[in-house]
Amino acid sequence: YIENGVEQIGSYTFGGCSNLTDIYIPESIEHIYVNDDESSAFSGCNSLMNVYVDGGNNIYSSENGIIYDKEKTNVILYPRGKIGAVKLPDTINHIGDYAFYGCENLQSMEIPESVSGVGIGSFSHCTSLTNVVLPDKLSTIESETFSHCTSLTNVVLPDKLSTIEN
Repeated sequence: YIENGVEQIGSYTFGGCSNLTDIYIPESIEHIYVNDDESSAFSGCNSLMNVYVDGGNNIYSSENGIIYDKEKTNVILYPRGKIGAVKLPDTINHIGDYAFYGCENLQSMEIPESVSGVGIGSFSHCTSLTNVVLPDKLSTIESETFSHCTSLTNVVLPDKLSTIEN
């Protein structure tokens, strides 16, 4: 539980907290550092199942333990400890950089048709991910999106896909 009044959760704040399962984000939080893979605020939190965001927070929200922006149009962070398939809300239009990074229990992913952007390294190091269906609106796959997804056997690409980055 983070006390109200704290405004930022910085780089590697909970790094390596391998037994952390749940965390509560108060309304005062204005920035959570999840902008890259290794120095994320929750790097190495492999048991993290749920992140709860106070309903009064003006920047972030949560549903089913997943962090979104306030309007639930952008996935910010999917906790690494979650197991199985993912169903995201149809309000989502973007998956943020490194949002699913290191989710080793993630097995399949059907991205909603509303999504037109997938950030850098979004699914990097999801070693159990076997199946991904990409939405028709997606025209670019950013760099490192599926890097180190060693079990990935099936990816359904959209017809409008024009660019696959590094």
